[in-house]
Amino acid sequence: MTLKELNNLRYIDGEIRMIEERIAELYTQAEHATPNVTTYIHTDPKTGKKETCVLPSSGGAGTGHSRIESAVEAIEKEKQLLESIRAKRQQEKQKLLEFIQTIPDSQTRQIFTYRFVDTLTWGQVARKIGGGNTSDSVRKKVIRYICEE
Repeated sequence: MTLKELNNLRYIDGEIRMIEERIAELYTQAEHATPNVTTYIHTDPKTGKKETCVLPSSGGAGTGHSRIESAVEAIEKEKQLLESIRAKRQQEKQKLLEFIQTIPDSQTRQIFTYRFVDTLTWGQVARKIGGGNTSDSVRKKVIRYICEE
C-alpha cells in the first residue's frame, strides 16, 4: 500500500463530512422554502371590490417544480452520492485494516491505525503513542515502513 493510497482515505473522510454538511444545508433551505406563488388583483365586476388572489405556481421559468420539490431532489442526489462514497470508504478501510495486520511491529501498527483508520493528525498520533515520540518521528516511521515494503 502506498502513502498516496493511505492519505486518500483521510480525504475520503473529509469528502464525507463535506457532503453531510451540504445535506444539512439543503435541509435547512428546504425547511425555509416557500412554495412559488403568483398573486394578482381581482376586481369584482358587479361590486367593483378589489381583492388579492393567489395562484400556486409550478416553479417559474418552466421548471415544472416548486422550490421545495427541487430541494428534495437535491437532497436525494446528495444522499445517493454520500452512500456511494461511504461504500467506497468501507472497501478502502477493509483493505487498510488487512494491510495493517501484516505489519510485524506493534508500535508501527498502532501508528498506522491512529493515523489512517482513526484519521488523527501526526501530533495526535505521537501523543497517543507516547514515549517521547514527536509528530515528525511517527511520520518518518510510516514513511520508512512504506519505503521498505
